[in-house]
Amino acid sequence: MSGAKSVRHLDEARYQALLEGRLPPGEARALAEHFEGPCERCETFLAARLDGLDGLADGALLAVAEPAAAGPGEAPPAPAPVSRRRARRGLRLAAAAGVLAAAAVLLVSIVPEIGPEVRHKGERPDPAVAVELEVLRVDGGQPAPVAGAPLPQGATVVFRLRLDAPACVQLWESGRPLLDTPRCLSPGAHILSEGDHPLGLTLDAPGRVELRAAPAQLGPGVAAPVVLEVVDSTR
Repeated sequence: MSGAKSVRHLDEARYQALLEGRLPPGEARALAEHFEGPCERCETFLAARLDGLDGLADGALLAVAEPAAAGPGEAPPAPAPVSRRRARRGLRLAAAAGVLAAAAVLLVSIVPEIGPEVRHKGERPDPAVAVELEVLRVDGGQPAPVAGAPLPQGATVVFRLRLDAPACVQLWESGRPLLDTPRCLSPGAHILSEGDHPLGLTLDAPGRVELRAAPAQLGPGVAAPVVLEVVDSTR
């Protein structure tokens, strides 16, 4: 049995490495392969920790993983099977998040004056979705800066998103979602909006603003996040 592949189950150390982006891509992909089949040990471990994935991967994937509500005259699903079913989907989400967190990210500085660089792309180690973020407008009525211009700290910007495949997307700031709900979008160009109005995002403090995209249906890879880094220009 020397040729058998050893199975490394999800434990606290590997889970923390996944959340912090320290899990190597190869190990994350091995996890994804492991999670393609049932694993009671890993499902049990993750069942109590699904909320920890919210800052890493698209919350829409967890929503998709929830069982459908009972129809008229039907009994609601039993809690235990729902938890296990959600955990099993969560295992694949965890592996996808690990690949995403381990991928290289593109950092863009936010500086006091408008200069070059307004279009930013996630790098593609082996993603299922390619994503591009474009600045359409700054401070509401102002036109978009010229191509290649950095964004001014304190500006309110409107973004257009381009996808090459169906995906669910979310904007994050310091682990907090900026959209009320993740957006599940078709391929093509979309202006990020709240209701019927373009979403204006104010870059008013140092930190990181991330756009994360994951396939509308879980696949073997995810797009590297596009990251806007807001830096303190007074330092």
